[in-house]
Amino acid sequence: MKGVIFNILEEMVIEKCGMMAWNDILETLGQDGIYTAGKSYPDDKLFALVGEVSARLELPAEAVVGAFGEFLFDQLARRYPVFLETQPTLKDFLKSIDSVIHVEVRKLYESPDLPSIICHEPDEHTLVMEYRSPASFVC
Repeated sequence: MKGVIFNILEEMVIEKCGMMAWNDILETLGQDGIYTAGKSYPDDKLFALVGEVSARLELPAEAVVGAFGEFLFDQLARRYPVFLETQPTLKDFLKSIDSVIHVEVRKLYESPDLPSIICHEPDEHTLVMEYRSPASFVC
């Protein structure tokens, strides 16, 4: 997982719970919390962080992941607006993740371990996204 994802999780925890909470989470897990945006880190480090946030907030991991997904999208959109500017609708943007964004990520980073996303449109109002990740995580 790229460090930028860790950086954004840190931002979310600090915004919602404060710096002390983030530091306590890192201390509990024995992580130093230093993540370089473009460097890759083991997925299990991110999963451990999410698990600890979940435990501290007494929320299901799925709720933490959902909240993080929303926060992450907003932060990535601010950092990389070009990907949104070229897609006129949310549906078009979602369909472009694998064929545009992941292609660009592969150009920038060596072995990024990206998921594959296959989109199906059974009708004009429905988008089904098949998400397959090389990472395994059980909530």
